[in-house]
Amino acid sequence: MRRTSAILVAVSVLGGCGIERDETVDAPTTELSVFFVRGEKLYAVTRRVEGPSAAIRVLLAGTSADESAAGIATAIPEGSTLRGLSIVGSLATVDLSSTFDDGGGSLSMQLRVAQIVYTLTEFPIVERVQFRIDGAPVAAIGGEGVVVDPPVDRENFPGFE
Repeated sequence: MRRTSAILVAVSVLGGCGIERDETVDAPTTELSVFFVRGEKLYAVTRRVEGPSAAIRVLLAGTSADESAAGIATAIPEGSTLRGLSIVGSLATVDLSSTFDDGGGSLSMQLRVAQIVYTLTEFPIVERVQFRIDGAPVAAIGGEGVVVDPPVDRENFPGFE
């Protein structure tokens, strides 16, 4: 695991369930971009967070009323939760609830996956993202089949910025 000045991440395993997640240790609050949606493009919104897990939780919480009024939204279904997050080397493995995989067409699926990928790769330690749904590794997200295996990075989502 690499250390950066922005964050220290320690990986732990939850008792008995085999799901890895990160624990931020002495992670200072950092300003970074969390990616929402405006129209059919990603839209960066600055947030103050204490590490990658906090950034994903902020993303899953959605936009503020003011942001919504300005046309900023999310493609991530309401009720989606972070079950775990591990970072090994430059690979982040994010485990989301099955709600993340619910509904929406091709564009919605691509945008929601891109929101996670762009947000996590804001951290210098993360280059690629691997997905799990309810603890199980997945090769694609949604009925539209957004391919996420092998792990993805920003280059997998051209034209969304």
